[in-house]
Amino acid sequence: MVWFENHTTNRYTELFDETEILFSLIIADQMVQNRAYVKPWLGRFVKGVADRRSLEHSAVGQYLASALEAGADWPLLHANMFGGSPERAAAAAHQVGNAVNEVSRRPWL
Repeated sequence: MVWFENHTTNRYTELFDETEILFSLIIADQMVQNRAYVKPWLGRFVKGVADRRSLEHSAVGQYLASALEAGADWPLLHANMFGGSPERAAAAAHQVGNAVNEVSRRPWL
């Protein structure tokens, strides 16, 4: 079964970006807890933010906002991501948002 015959389709790109955002949130959660990683992990989704006026106007920003808005009802918290803590998820989202805002404004993107 072929899920994506063309890896440039919108749905493929959305899923790829969401996966990278989740990786970024996991690393940011580790950073907030002063664990192994000291620098944010950001993926190609940063380019999408750079093409917009701001993080809030990008697909990444909308994804992070919807996760924060869901609070304790976010399905990933029910799956015990971030220890099931909306506060940890919010801290990670803010960490990712700050890193994305900083990197996406660099001239080489």
